[in-house]
Amino acid sequence: MWFPGPWIRALTVIAGQSQEKWEQRGEPLLETCDAHVDYLTRAVDFGDASTRLLGLSVLKRRAKRSDGAALAAVNALLTHPSGPDSARIDLLNWLIEQGLRNRSEPAVVWLSGQLRTINSHGLCITDEPRGSPFPPEGTALNERVHEAIGRHDMRQALGLAQQLKKMYPNEPSALTNLAAIKEGLGHPKAEITELYQQAYSLAPEYLFARCGLARCLAGEGKTEEAYELLDGILEREEFHRSEYRSFLLTQRALALACGEHATAQSLAASLVDFDQALDK
Repeated sequence: MWFPGPWIRALTVIAGQSQEKWEQRGEPLLETCDAHVDYLTRAVDFGDASTRLLGLSVLKRRAKRSDGAALAAVNALLTHPSGPDSARIDLLNWLIEQGLRNRSEPAVVWLSGQLRTINSHGLCITDEPRGSPFPPEGTALNERVHEAIGRHDMRQALGLAQQLKKMYPNEPSALTNLAAIKEGLGHPKAEITELYQQAYSLAPEYLFARCGLARCLAGEGKTEEAYELLDGILEREEFHRSEYRSFLLTQRALALACGEHATAQSLAASLVDFDQALDK
């Protein structure tokens, strides 16, 4: 209801076509939106996921055309608490990539429930293999765990992960692998929490342990403790694909725990887009 129905329907039709068609017809259609910058900002703050996407698309297009008011609004959105933290980091990266913000300039961004000053940087998501924490025998078994997950054979993945954890009971990745598989299979929450807690105790900076434990805490309604575990994660300049996906899943769990259902839906859509983009 934030935008005219015919305009939305026209954009929806074009959005389902090729990138070339979008550039030819969709981009000019965005130009026809004459809503005031303040109105668009409120649409981003208070609308559902689709409304936020449309409002931000129009603001971004105007900002790229050197519209000072639109650029100021986009920068101001970095400090607004609506939506997930990852959306604000994505927006900051977009400003840097478009040359609309100096990479060396610190940015004030709403993160983990408060305004924080962080160093601006371009977020890099990589698929480069990471070194294995296991000796050769454990590495081979760990690869079989992930192959089973890739085949969606979670039962076999569980059995292999249990073997891996038995062989290396003090290796955080063995603990988080098993916890994540149990999480996906819907095993008792206490078992999952205990595994993530063990991993976190062994390696407090290990992202998968922090995110996994934060999801467990969010499920128990301990959202403040969960946010504390995520503190500082988005200031990293590089994520492995699996790390960033785990972080998005955790943001979604926190949004659901806080009753922010529109944010949770937006993050679910972001996860789908993220997986599709990296699978190409």
